[in-house]
Amino acid sequence: MSRALLLIDVQEEFLSREGLEPTRVTFEAALGDTLTKARAVGLPVVHVRTRLGKMPHRAGLSNVEAGQNVPEKLESRDGEPVFWKDAFGGFDAPGLERHLRAEGIRELVLAGLHAHACIRETATQAYARGFKVELLESAIASDAAEHGKAALAWLDARGMAQVGHEAITPGETLPPLPLEELRDAQRERADLSERQRSQTLSNWQERIEDSGEELIASMVEELHKPVRDAEGELRYAMALLEAAAQQALTAFEPGKPQLFHAPRGIIAAITPWNNPLALAIGKIAPALAFGNAVLWKPAPQAARLSRKLHETLGDLTPLVALVEGGADVGRRITSAEVDAISFTGSVPNGYGIIASAAQAAIPVQAELGGSNVAIVGADAKIEDVAADLARAIFSFAGQRCTALRRILVDKAIEDDFREALVTATDQLVIGDPADAKTEMGPMLDAAARQALSERIASALAEGATLVSNDRDLPAGENWMAPTLLTNVPDTSDLKQVEAFGPVAMIDAYSDLDKAIERANATPYGLLAATFGFDLATQDELADALHYGMVSHDAARPPFSANGPFSGWKASGYGPPEHGRWNRDFYARVQARYS
Repeated sequence: MSRALLLIDVQEEFLSREGLEPTRVTFEAALGDTLTKARAVGLPVVHVRTRLGKMPHRAGLSNVEAGQNVPEKLESRDGEPVFWKDAFGGFDAPGLERHLRAEGIRELVLAGLHAHACIRETATQAYARGFKVELLESAIASDAAEHGKAALAWLDARGMAQVGHEAITPGETLPPLPLEELRDAQRERADLSERQRSQTLSNWQERIEDSGEELIASMVEELHKPVRDAEGELRYAMALLEAAAQQALTAFEPGKPQLFHAPRGIIAAITPWNNPLALAIGKIAPALAFGNAVLWKPAPQAARLSRKLHETLGDLTPLVALVEGGADVGRRITSAEVDAISFTGSVPNGYGIIASAAQAAIPVQAELGGSNVAIVGADAKIEDVAADLARAIFSFAGQRCTALRRILVDKAIEDDFREALVTATDQLVIGDPADAKTEMGPMLDAAARQALSERIASALAEGATLVSNDRDLPAGENWMAPTLLTNVPDTSDLKQVEAFGPVAMIDAYSDLDKAIERANATPYGLLAATFGFDLATQDELADALHYGMVSHDAARPPFSANGPFSGWKASGYGPPEHGRWNRDFYARVQARYS
C-alpha cells in the first residue's frame, strides 16, 4: 500500500486532559470509527506513542505506566506496529521512517492528539521527508482548542489539508520486494567454494562480452554516450568483473587465527545513469564474489541497458533482483531489511540513506560526486595539458563525477594556457554519439541542460566572465556548448555544488599555497590533478590536497579495478569501492582460533 494511517499519542496521559476538544467521548468514538474503517479497507495502521518518563518536562510524572495505557478499543492489533518517541515529533521514534519507506508508504493520514503539539510536529517532519500529509479532521483533538485550530490552519496553508473519512483508502498496492526469494537463493548457494564463486563470475563475464555490442548500443541510444566512451566503459566493467572473480578466492585466509570472510546477506545496490554498466557490475560482482544476494535498483534513465545486463546473469539470476523505479523505490529498498547498502548518486540522497541506515546500524558505502580540481604549474607543457583537460572535462558532455571542473593555473602562463584551452576545446568533435569520431554529444535531456544553464547564468550574475562557449551545435533541446568561465567566485554554487555538464572554470594563482587552499575549499574531495612541478612539489601537493584520488599529468587517469575509488569529505562515505576494499564492505570477517 502507498498510504498509511498514523495514530499519534492515543494514550491516557493525553486523552485525560481537561479542556480536550472535541470531548474525550466524541473523540474516542471518532477514532474507533476511523480504525474500523481503516482495517476494513486494508489501510495500514501505524501507532506512535510517547515514552512519558523520557521527556524532560515530564521527568517528575508519578504514574508513567498509567499515562501510557491505551483504551482497549483503540489498542493496536497484530500486524500494526507501535513506535515509541521521546519528543514531540513522530519521526523522532526510532525505526518509524525506515518502516514506512520499506512498506512503500508515500502518503500519511494523521490522527490523534494534540493538534498544536505532536500532530503539528509530526506533520512537518513528514512533509520535510517528502511524504504527502493529510489530517483527519474528525479524529484530531487538542487540549488547547484555539492553539490547535491555529496549528491545523497553519498546516493547511502549507499543503497539509484536513480531510474526511473518504481519505481512508489504501491507495496503490505495491508489489512486495523479493527479499525472501533472495535470502533463499543466497542460502542455497552458501556451500559454493571460493573457486566455484570465482568461476561463476568468469562465466558471467563471457556472457557480457558476448552481448557487448548490444550493451554499447544501449548506452549510446539511451544516454547519448559517445560510442568511444561506451566502449571504454565496457572495458572498465570487464576489468572490475575480472578483479571481483579473483577477489572471490580471498574469502579464506589461513594462519593463526584463520580468517573467514562471510557474506553479509542481501546487498541493496543503487546505481546511477551516467555509468550504468561499470558501476552496476562494480557493485553486483563483488557482492556475489563474497556470497551475497543483491537487490538492485538502477537509474530509470538506463532501464533498457539494465534489463539487458540482468539477462546476462544466467545461473546467477536468482541472486540478483532487478527493482525498477525512481527515488521512492530507492528509499523503499534502502529501508527494507537488507544487510548493507552501496549507493552512487547525489549528496542529498546519499546523506538521507546514511541517516536512515544508521537507525538500523546497516553499513553504507556511498560515492557522492565531486567538484574536482586541476592545478597547472608554470613548467607544464601548455598545449598537451590543455588538450588533455579539454577531452577530460567535456567528453560525454561533462556528465561524469570525475570530470575536472576547476582549473588553477600559474599566473606566469595564464594567458597562454587559457588560449590553448580555448583552442583545444574548439577542436573537440561534437556530434552524433554513434559516430566513432565524436568526443562530445548532447546532454541527457533538456531538463539537465536547462538546470546547468541557469546555474551558469547565476555565476555570471555574481561576477563571472565568459571565456568561451561559441560552437555550432546540432539541432535539439539537449545540446549545450562546452563552456569555459573565469572569475567565478569561490563561494559560487557552480563551484560549491557538483555541476554535472560541459562547464569548467579557470583561475590564476601566484602563490601555490593559496592555490592549494582554494583547491580544498569545497565540500568535495574526489579527484585532483596536477600538471608540471618537480617530483618533490608533486609529493607536497598530493599530501596537501584533501582528495581521495590525486593524478599527475593525466586529467582522466586510468582508474584501476584493483585500486580504491575513494572520495574524501562529502564525496564519499564508508569503505571505498573496488580492489581489496570490496572484501571489507561486502563480507564480515570472522577469526577462528584453534
